[in-house]
Amino acid sequence: MSGHQSVSHSMQEIMTVSSPVWARQRKEKRHTHSQSLITIETTVLLFKKGGKYSTVKGLSDLTDTGCKVTTQLGTGWIPLLDQIKGAEQSGNFETTSECFLAISNGSADVCVIDVPTAESAALTNDDLQIIELDENDTFTGDDEMVNVCIATRKDDTALRDKIQDAMNAIGWNDKAKMDELMDQVLTQQPAAN
Repeated sequence: MSGHQSVSHSMQEIMTVSSPVWARQRKEKRHTHSQSLITIETTVLLFKKGGKYSTVKGLSDLTDTGCKVTTQLGTGWIPLLDQIKGAEQSGNFETTSECFLAISNGSADVCVIDVPTAESAALTNDDLQIIELDENDTFTGDDEMVNVCIATRKDDTALRDKIQDAMNAIGWNDKAKMDELMDQVLTQQPAAN
């Protein structure tokens, strides 16, 4: 048997353990606490540091500028690109690393991405900048973009319960614990050291 298996499950066979509270709590911390990163909902813009668009404060600042926008293929951020009126679709990429490279080499001007990925990119790429968006001039329809869940087979309640117990043990619904954990793991990723 090969190392790859084809898995197909109907929605009735799958149950989830979900943590949407954490995504919102993380968003709130970044909105009120950071000088360099203010997020509205869960989506931010990533630009080349010191570049043409580094002073953008809201989506309207990008209207009809012809900026080249990108994001990762297969994500919910693709429809958000259309909210940047007059932007040029520069093509989307398989990986976020390719998106960041496109910003760095100038083949794209703006990357639409989630907060944790943007934070990681800015931490490991000195030429990238996360832009603060005015809360009255930001994306719409992105508030559920980073809800996280873990799916298990519906009849595997033992696995579901183990996962739930593990999430409870790390305090997934405790804002302070999750903020502390996220700050810690961002600095422990291989590229940060």
